[in-house]
Amino acid sequence: SGLLLITVGFGFNAVQTYSVTNSIESAFAIPTWQSGIVLTAVMAIILFGGIRRLAAVSQVIVPIMVAGYFALAVGILVANISEVPGALALIFKSAFGLEQMVGGGVAAAIMQGARRGLFSNEAGLGTIPNVAATADVQHPISQGLVQSLSVFIDTIVLCTCTALIILLSSAYQPDAINPQGVVLTQLAVAEQLGGWGESLVSVFLVLFATTTIAYNCYLGENSIAYFSNRPAWAIPAFRISVLVMIAWASVQDLGTVFSSSDLTMALLAITNLLALWYLAPVGMKLLRDYESQLRSGVSPGGLQMLLLECPCCGAKCEETELSPGGEAHIKRYGPGSSDQDFEGYLFMRENPKGVHFERWRHVYGCGKWFHAARCTQSLEVFGTYAAQTFEPPQEIKDKISAKRPGWSWRDFS
Repeated sequence: SGLLLITVGFGFNAVQTYSVTNSIESAFAIPTWQSGIVLTAVMAIILFGGIRRLAAVSQVIVPIMVAGYFALAVGILVANISEVPGALALIFKSAFGLEQMVGGGVAAAIMQGARRGLFSNEAGLGTIPNVAATADVQHPISQGLVQSLSVFIDTIVLCTCTALIILLSSAYQPDAINPQGVVLTQLAVAEQLGGWGESLVSVFLVLFATTTIAYNCYLGENSIAYFSNRPAWAIPAFRISVLVMIAWASVQDLGTVFSSSDLTMALLAITNLLALWYLAPVGMKLLRDYESQLRSGVSPGGLQMLLLECPCCGAKCEETELSPGGEAHIKRYGPGSSDQDFEGYLFMRENPKGVHFERWRHVYGCGKWFHAARCTQSLEVFGTYAAQTFEPPQEIKDKISAKRPGWSWRDFS
C-alpha cells in the first residue's frame, strides 16, 4: 500500500502534469508555470469536493475521447497507408538490427520498452486490480481476460498508432535533437491535419490527464485507508502533497520526471511480482476451473470447484459462503483444527492419482456431516456423500475415473 501510494499518487501524477503543461505550451504558447498553477487550482477543487462529479462526467467523456483519438489515428494511417509498412519495418530494424545487437541496442530497446510499457498499461504493477476488483462478473477469470485485452488495446493498438503517426511525419529525425514527450506527437499530428490537429490533441490530453490524476489520487486514498491506525489528517495531507507535486512537476524537465516515476514503478513492480509468484497456484486453479466449465459446454459462472452440495438436505453453497455470524456456512474438518494442519495432511501424505476426500459439516443448515471427493490440484468437486457411508457411490467413482484414468477406490481401501 505504501509503494502504491507513492507510485500512483506522486510518480504517475508528476508525469501526467509534465505532459499536460508542455502540451499546452506547445499548442497555445502558455508558459508551463502558468498552466501548472491553473492545473493545481483545478485539482484542488476536484480533490477537496468534486471528485464524485468528475467521475460521473468522466464515464461519458473518456470513452468518447478514446474513440475520437483512435478514429483520428486510423484516419491518418489510412491516408498514408502506402508508407505504413516502411514505418513498421523501421521500428523492428531499429530494435533488432545487426548494428543494434552488436552495440547493445536490443537490450536498450527492451529496457526502454518495459519502462514505458509499464507506464502505458501498468501490467504487473498491481495498480489495476484496485479497479478490476470492483467489477461485477460471474467468474474472476472473465475479468482477468478483459484486463488482458485492455493491455493489448492500450499498448499494441493505440501506442503503435501513435508511433506510426510520428514516424510518418518529418517531426522526428533520427540523427537530430527532437521534441520530447507529447509535443512530438502533437507536431506529427499537426503536420497531417494542420494547426488545429495539435490543439485537438492537447485538449484530448488535458481531459485525459485531469481525470487520470483524480483517479490516481483515488487509488492513493484507498491505499491510505488500508492502514487501520491512520491519523485523521492522513488523507488531507496526501491531497496537499499531491498538489505540491503537481506544481513542482509542471516546471521540471522530462528526464527528471520520468526518472522519479521509473524508480517508484520499479520498486512497486518487484513487490507485486513477488506477490504474483506466491499467488500463482491460486490463479492456475481458477483458470483450470474456468476452462473446465468451457469444456463442459456451459457459460463460466461461479467457482464450480468451490461449490459443495450437502447430500443430506440438498443445499448448495460455496465453501467460502459466510453466515451472518461470520462463520462458514459449511465447515471443513480434518486432522487438527486449522487449515494449515489440513493442508499438511493433504499434500504431505501419499495421494494416489491426485484425489482426496474431505470431511464437512453443514453447520448452519441440517447440521449433518458429509464427505467430499475432490481433485487435490484444482480442488474440483467430484461429488459429495453422507459421512455414514464408508465408500463413495459408484456415480462419484465413475466421475473420478473419467477425469483420472487408472484411479481406483482400492488405492484408499
